[in-house]
Amino acid sequence: MAAGVRTVDLPLEVTLNEILGILNGTTSRIATADLATLLAGLVGSLTSAANLSDVASVPASRLNLGLGSAALNSQEFFTDVTNFTAGIMALARLPIATMGDYHSNTTDKILTTDKVWAAMAEIVLADAANIALDLATGFDFTVTLAGNRIIDNPLNVTVGQRGRIRVVQDATGSRTLSFGTNFKFAGSVAPILTTTALAEDILYYDCITPTKILVTSLLEVS
Repeated sequence: MAAGVRTVDLPLEVTLNEILGILNGTTSRIATADLATLLAGLVGSLTSAANLSDVASVPASRLNLGLGSAALNSQEFFTDVTNFTAGIMALARLPIATMGDYHSNTTDKILTTDKVWAAMAEIVLADAANIALDLATGFDFTVTLAGNRIIDNPLNVTVGQRGRIRVVQDATGSRTLSFGTNFKFAGSVAPILTTTALAEDILYYDCITPTKILVTSLLEVS
């Protein structure tokens, strides 16, 4: 015992009475007959069923927090340390998507912002009598017409994909462009391109269904 420290032995009943009086919100003396009831309540409040020490049952502990039926939801992503670790490891194993993966809607890839913006780069279409448009290769396209052309129905259509096609006349001009049957227009009338040499027209497309590609136009952009 440290020097100068005075101890006073109090009867156990008095000590418990004082403690339970504080817990009970009163400073008055509690009758001895009530001590057993109060002690039983105190012990009951410390059991694992009434707090979070019951670590063997996560839902039970959550119910004790007042989460109600949400505590019993078996669809939670991480239910314990093991599942949390497994989930992190699974995410770490997913490969990073390339621009091509984004264009072609490849599944199970992590998409980063730099790849999203890089994927918006304009893709040059090969000029030919029949112009092929593969929507799995990009979103925005351009083509320079060196003759009267037909743009075929798009390949690899993803519903909801949107973008534009920038159509440029060559140095001669007077080139026309026809469209595959899957392209649809307001009033069922396809736009007539500007035929001035080196003129540019913009065609905006919206994939409503795999066989319904809505096109609107912005002509003679200069």
